[in-house]
Amino acid sequence: MTDKNSIRLLWRQGDSVVEVERKAGVSRDTVYKYRDMDDFSPEPPARRAQGSKLDPFRPLIESWLNDDMRSGRKQLRHAGRV
Repeated sequence: MTDKNSIRLLWRQGDSVVEVERKAGVSRDTVYKYRDMDDFSPEPPARRAQGSKLDPFRPLIESWLNDDMRSGRKQLRHAGRV
């Protein structure tokens, strides 16, 4: 009898948290969590991280930035040039 709904049912019947905990065989924190929960639908899956569109060009851009570190201040590439 460890179902989420059974925990809520025991609570609504007037059992204390300790009684629900004992009857359901779960911890007190679990009783509080399910007692206060309104929506039992599962969370949507997390989106998988995608690579950047610039990933194929990363080595080229990094080489440009390394070259710019060695060149003069006025010779730097700005975002438009990159």
